[in-house]
Amino acid sequence: MVKKIGDRKEEGIDFGKSKIGPLFDSIFFPTLLSMVFASLFTVADGIFVGQGVGSNALAAINIVSPLFLVTTGIALMFGVGVSVVASIHLSQNNTEEANPLNWKLDDTYAPASQNLGSLWPNEKGELEIQDIGADAQVLPDRGVVVTHAKGQELDEETIKVVGEFFGPAGRPGEDYAFFYSNIKDNVAKRVAAYMANQK
Repeated sequence: MVKKIGDRKEEGIDFGKSKIGPLFDSIFFPTLLSMVFASLFTVADGIFVGQGVGSNALAAINIVSPLFLVTTGIALMFGVGVSVVASIHLSQNNTEEANPLNWKLDDTYAPASQNLGSLWPNEKGELEIQDIGADAQVLPDRGVVVTHAKGQELDEETIKVVGEFFGPAGRPGEDYAFFYSNIKDNVAKRVAAYMANQK
């Protein structure tokens, strides 16, 4: 069973108590810089492709760019929408987390045998559904899920930073891959139930 972890030190940005002005500045400028550098990377890529491969390659990139921008826009739309909903819940101190294997909100442990399959790279680096021992347990007081999945090896600095909040068994950023088949199955059931109620 996953061991529970201690309280996290309160550091960094406090979204609940900070003033709007300083909070806006602390988020706006890093975001602006990231967008500027992303644009510079695009320009640099165009220069290298145009000079290194030729005008046909540059034309091909320009033809595909609108599709890339549309998909990016759709992803941003969902990302911003989810972040707003998450912010509302965080401001209300509503940090419930559902166990992605048994869908319970308490700390009931779900063994890896309940996992329908993780989406994980095989030896060739190709993604496939496989069993990597991804069990799950919710820590209700923290609103996080911990697991003993055999994920990629983390360096010591990442383990230190991640462990401070999620604990030694926490693997943020890999949770969708760990519980891919269960999440996919749950989404299919929810969509089917919604469509049935619309009739």
